[in-house]
Amino acid sequence: CHSEQYLQWQKSHHYQAMQPASSSTVSGDFDNASFKHFDVETQFFIREGKYYVNTQGADGKYKDYQIDYTFGFEPLQQYLVKFPGGRYQALTTAWDNRPKEHGGQHWFHLYPDQSEVPGGVLHWTGSYFNWNLRCAECHSTGLEKNYSLEKNSYDTRWQEINVGCEACHGAGAEHLEWVAAGSSGYLANK
Repeated sequence: CHSEQYLQWQKSHHYQAMQPASSSTVSGDFDNASFKHFDVETQFFIREGKYYVNTQGADGKYKDYQIDYTFGFEPLQQYLVKFPGGRYQALTTAWDNRPKEHGGQHWFHLYPDQSEVPGGVLHWTGSYFNWNLRCAECHSTGLEKNYSLEKNSYDTRWQEINVGCEACHGAGAEHLEWVAAGSSGYLANK
């Protein structure tokens, strides 16, 4: 019914709010690029068609982490890594997606003047950068966090991985019922 709006949405920031990491969605330089923030050296690379980062984990040791999702699009793009217990963590090193002539196309740290403490809440592996808890609700549609206190884990699910039409306009079923009833005028989100 709304093919023009659907095509516009596919070019929007809402559509690109979160996507599986692939050659068509990753904007950052993963061609063996490196970025140093204080004493932490982070490497970005591709292995067997998958995107990886080598950086300091919560235990202070360096490790390769696979990038599962892109997060956001413009002016910056962050990257999500899956952890045990259904957690996704957002890297604090992000890609500046602006054109080079506007100062973009480089890696930067979200807190340039602050050193991270491995295992701390502001470290990329800490609670402040937990996607399930802090970010998912606004970047996905029909989200259910499904946090288990007993297991201290998530089984987060969504209807759409990104910000779809229903996030703002309500359930499509209500709209179809409204149209089928022969209603006219604007249907406001309840």
